Amino acid sequence: MIIEDFILEGAENAISLSDLAHVAGISDRAVRREVDDARIKRKALIIGDENGYYFPAEIADIRGYVCRRKASISTSKKALAPFVNALRGHGNG
Repeated sequence: MIIEDFILEGAENAISLSDLAHVAGISDRAVRREVDDARIKRKALIIGDENGYYFPAEIADIRGYVCRRKASISTSKKALAPFVNALRGHGNG
């Protein structure tokens, strides 16, 4: 079983995390792990958004996904900064 077998093309065909977990017979956490593996190891262009998971139907889908991920990474870095600074203040950074 590969997670890509359960994912369709187009945002209109997105499958929710819970539905994907159900049809694949695995937990939500395992779905997230499988999707990450598919993206990294098999270079699968699986988009995940508030509607679920799907393959891009057009280049605009990819652009939108990249933009959202970059914004998320930026926010995560900002949220992590105070913790990194706290470690530096204790000689662990």
